[in-house]
Amino acid sequence: MKRLAVLVSGTGSIMESIIDDHLPVSLVLADRECRAIEVAALRRIECEIVHRADYVRSDKSFDRQAFTERVTQILLARHIDLVENKTLNTHPSLLPAFKGDHAVADAWHFGVKITGCTLHYATPQLDHRPIVDQRAVRRLPDDTVESLHERIKVEERKMVPENLWILMAQ
Repeated sequence: MKRLAVLVSGTGSIMESIIDDHLPVSLVLADRECRAIEVAALRRIECEIVHRADYVRSDKSFDRQAFTERVTQILLARHIDLVENKTLNTHPSLLPAFKGDHAVADAWHFGVKITGCTLHYATPQLDHRPIVDQRAVRRLPDDTVESLHERIKVEERKMVPENLWILMAQ
């Protein structure tokens, strides 16, 4: 069985769906203190934090290279099955539309009628390709940014474990 690490930075709801689907999570790695670390610890999963703030340069830019190298060191030390182009990322839009940190709000303010979520392989380019799966979510007339985001998360929590089972079997 392959060893799986989950990288988190928030509530961990997608991580919980992965664990609840009985995928073999060996490590939870966070870039800050967050609820996801608490949840993983309660489930007796090894946790590690690589503080993103420790990789901010004096000019306030983020040293992505150094951060990525540290994360890679940790994954290799824990014998996580780390293969080039095998790091997955979820994003709360139908990429390539609405990249970046405010995708749901951007889509909502743009007035889209359909948005959704994307599971893709992480690359040096932000929210890029290749795309593994996408799920559409219709914007309802009474949606707020928050309610739309929560319905997108529901789809992410289904999509990620389903695809992980397929990918881990390969």
